[in-house]
Amino acid sequence: MKHGWVVSDLHIFAARSDGARWLPELNRTARESDFLVLNGDIFDFRWTRLPTVAQTVQEAARMMGVLALANPACDIHYVLGNHDCLEPFVRELEKLAMERANFRLHHTHVRLGPVLFLHGDLALGGKKHDPWTRPLMAAEKRKGPVAGRVYRWAVTARLHRVPELLHGRNRTARRIHGRLNLAGDSRWQGVERVYFGHTHRPYASHVVEGVEFHNTGSAIRHGRHNFAKVELP
Repeated sequence: MKHGWVVSDLHIFAARSDGARWLPELNRTARESDFLVLNGDIFDFRWTRLPTVAQTVQEAARMMGVLALANPACDIHYVLGNHDCLEPFVRELEKLAMERANFRLHHTHVRLGPVLFLHGDLALGGKKHDPWTRPLMAAEKRKGPVAGRVYRWAVTARLHRVPELLHGRNRTARRIHGRLNLAGDSRWQGVERVYFGHTHRPYASHVVEGVEFHNTGSAIRHGRHNFAKVELP
């Protein structure tokens, strides 16, 4: 039996996020686990508080390098999300994967035994999105200070929680199940559990047609977040 953890939507570097506070827990978790799945949107380049996107890319890559180096016995799987699929960042992660045997990059998902991990945005995007193909962003424009202040005000007023209410557990789980079932192939066959993020609304063990769905929430301020423990046979 192997044990590990999955986390998503930390949105590190965004002013609206408390994700950076989870870094010590991230390191402790990796130190004590067989594997760790970083399930998308771990970093946020659009809303970064650093001076430039390029600096943010370098700092995010450095942090992943430190995590992999400090925990050689832990297999670290990085699954891209819609906020961190920036091409320059992906290139840095590809270099890290070549340097560190315990670090692996996945554009859309990773499957470990009967468990499927994916960010969730592609499957929730409907038929126009292939859940097994992740288009990369060639560039990202950092939001300016005015937009940042407006967003921080919205977070303080908890207005960002309104869209979360639209993503009920049954609705999102059934949409993902239906899209992956329609897309088919061996990546979906035999899956017993699915862990995803993106909607920022955490829950556990919601069953749709025999498959368990788990959402790991978000570190966006005033939200709820789960480090989810995962056992593998």
